[in-house]
Amino acid sequence: SLSTGQLKNLIDNHNRTWEQLRVREKYFSLLNHMTQTIITATDPTAMMQTLVKDFVILLEADDCYITRWDADKHQAFPVATTATLDYPYAEFHFPPNQKNLTASSLEHGPLVVEDVFNSPYTTPSVIGQFPVHSVIAIPLSYRDVKLGAAIIGFSKEHCFSNEEIARAEQAGSHLAIALWDAQQDIELQKRLQESNAL
Repeated sequence: SLSTGQLKNLIDNHNRTWEQLRVREKYFSLLNHMTQTIITATDPTAMMQTLVKDFVILLEADDCYITRWDADKHQAFPVATTATLDYPYAEFHFPPNQKNLTASSLEHGPLVVEDVFNSPYTTPSVIGQFPVHSVIAIPLSYRDVKLGAAIIGFSKEHCFSNEEIARAEQAGSHLAIALWDAQQDIELQKRLQESNAL
């Protein structure tokens, strides 16, 4: 009986260790894929769409939303999502006078919100447009420039582990580089249009 109990504990410990290694390997594989996507990208829109899918897989979430931050207008703008919405995400308007998760995360740092409908970080009229109940909102910045946010959403209430939060933050660092690159491309196109107009 004692030997059987010890053997069972040994097998359970082995299975737990194996599962942790499997999850870690999957995580690093996805981070590597994100890095390769960023390095080899020629189309910023396609790159962002790939990265939101990677985020969903990485955290086993329901959806991911990437937003861009315009510091001059003090406003968030949609970039990419995996969510199926009743309208094109690119056309969604974040009212600058209403709280949203992008502005709040850029102000307060990473946010873990288990119930978005009872949160001081967003308003019901904004968050009610999306099929989420719990989120992690990761601010994206590069060289002290506020770029936007990655918002990882769960359709049902979700209790976040420290490991999930750490992974989201680390993946957010990769995403910030991609968003910076995409934003530089937008600025370049804008300057070229202005130059052509002149």
